[in-house]
Amino acid sequence: MKSSLRSLLTTLSIALLVLLGGAEDSAAQWKKVTNLPPPYDAGYYLDVFFLSSNPQYGWVCGYRGYVLRTTDGGQTWQGTRIAGNGNNSLAPMLESIHFTTPLIGYTSGPDGVYKTTNGGTVW
Repeated sequence: MKSSLRSLLTTLSIALLVLLGGAEDSAAQWKKVTNLPPPYDAGYYLDVFFLSSNPQYGWVCGYRGYVLRTTDGGQTWQGTRIAGNGNNSLAPMLESIHFTTPLIGYTSGPDGVYKTTNGGTVW
């Protein structure tokens, strides 16, 4: 009985080590996105969204009113900037972005909600 329990514990320990080693390999698959055009390559981004119905379409948003979009799964990015309005002339910090279709989307932050009807070219 002790022998079979020891054998089972050894097998479980080996299996756990193999699984943990596999998790480490999958973490190594993350790569920094380095193909953002200037000045957006120096941005600080708070949200990323890709359409589940067509993952070629994706957007990111963050500080300075920056919004970037891709239509080719992240191979290339185009950027735009939402300007400040009203009493606040500073560009808004954008914390969240969501699109319902490739053309209609919303981004928001402390200064309000912004809508686009052309895929994020103009807000």
